[in-house]
Amino acid sequence: MDSSEDHSSMPDVSVAGFPAPAERRGLSARLARALAHWRGPSRSRRLLAEFDEHVLRDIGINPAQVWRETGKWFWQP
Repeated sequence: MDSSEDHSSMPDVSVAGFPAPAERRGLSARLARALAHWRGPSRSRRLLAEFDEHVLRDIGINPAQVWRETGKWFWQP
């Protein structure tokens, strides 16, 4: 292969099994969206766990429901 060849028209190809740069950007964007999506319920569950029984009665939630909800992993709906 001659070093003077123009490679600007070559496609962005994966090397040694690693995703191409455009694919990595897509992957990181999807990961960022997933983390943002999980952050909301996770935060809500933490706040719910801090409520006392009086507040829970006011909003119509019993302690068993709180226990079930706060026991979920961050990715669970």
